[in-house]
Amino acid sequence: MATFPDDPVTNYPLVVEPQWRTQITEVDSGGEQRKQKSLFPRYNVRVNFKLMTNAQIQAIWEFYQARKGAYESFYIYDLISLTHDAQYVGTADGATLILDLPGKSTSSQTIYSNGIELTEGYDYDILTGGGDSDADRVDFGTDIFGGTYDLGILFKWNRSDSWEISAGELSSQTQILSLVVLNGEIYGGTYPDGKLFKWDGISAWEEVAGQLSSQTQILSLVVLNGEIYGGTYPDGKLFKWDGMS
Repeated sequence: MATFPDDPVTNYPLVVEPQWRTQITEVDSGGEQRKQKSLFPRYNVRVNFKLMTNAQIQAIWEFYQARKGAYESFYIYDLISLTHDAQYVGTADGATLILDLPGKSTSSQTIYSNGIELTEGYDYDILTGGGDSDADRVDFGTDIFGGTYDLGILFKWNRSDSWEISAGELSSQTQILSLVVLNGEIYGGTYPDGKLFKWDGISAWEEVAGQLSSQTQILSLVVLNGEIYGGTYPDGKLFKWDGMS
């Protein structure tokens, strides 16, 4: 999908007017019955320019003609950072796993499905850029990973009938006892040295924390408030990763 030209620069702020589809029926008593016809608003956007060169006017005209007037949709981005609620992302069709967000360089997103708040890193991941006109994206195609014994290999399910190797043995660690996701990245707790590793997203592990005070196994990992906690053996201790080493 095309993006509205960024030259010439519009006068900000843009004038943005939400429009809701409401069916209004007048009844005999003189009152009205109103019915909501859409779950999300459609926005009318008005831009203003103060001074334009002939070349800039020509560029806007050609953009309009290429869209065939009101026939073809296009993106226009408001450069002012605002908080937007109840924005439509897309409708599930049973096949599409990645949808464009209505913005780019977004942050602090909360995604809902049928009115239910979803969990980032579990139900979905946010992808920065890469969409139409470099829009940010939401990826619902959460993969299933498994850690193994006795070679400590990370596998990913192919969403059909088999597993694919994602990373080989973890530096002599023979078992991946626990896995957790933080900020879209996979971490694994191991045996026999009780180390914490981070998957590079391609084919290898990176050690991010060494052995935990003679603890030989990280039996469980959990994320709380953006931090990783691990439960260990043989002393049953709870550790928090400092995010460094």
